[in-house]
Amino acid sequence: WRGAASGPIGLMLLGAALCTLLNSLISGVKLSLPALIQGRYLCQWLVGLAALAARSRSQGVEFRPFGPPGARLWLALRGVVYYGFIWLWWATLTCVPVGDAVAVVKMEAFVSALVSASVFGERLTPRWWCCLGASLVGVALVVRPPLL
Repeated sequence: WRGAASGPIGLMLLGAALCTLLNSLISGVKLSLPALIQGRYLCQWLVGLAALAARSRSQGVEFRPFGPPGARLWLALRGVVYYGFIWLWWATLTCVPVGDAVAVVKMEAFVSALVSASVFGERLTPRWWCCLGASLVGVALVVRPPLL
């Protein structure tokens, strides 16, 4: 925890804690889904702009809230896809237990690896397949589907 990495690690832990808190509180909030999503994105924009402003000031780089010019289209596409994910995610959190939803959505790393292997030809090692198996067992233990 000491040294130059303590700042970024602390910020990652804070972000994970805030996301967990928000996900846990969703089912108890009496707001419409669009209002919840608008509030989330407003907070995300404010925190993101503050972080970009602090970075540009401390490192003396240009303030670019929409990313480098060559990557803006890809960043916009990512934003649209992520916006769709958030709609589906928060709608799911109002219907199923948080633990079940989190267990299923955390399989994203394995889906990404399978897509990158098929699209970019990345090699999936035996270690990766073992991790996938352990992850699937963990999801089955948390979700407890009726077939098991």
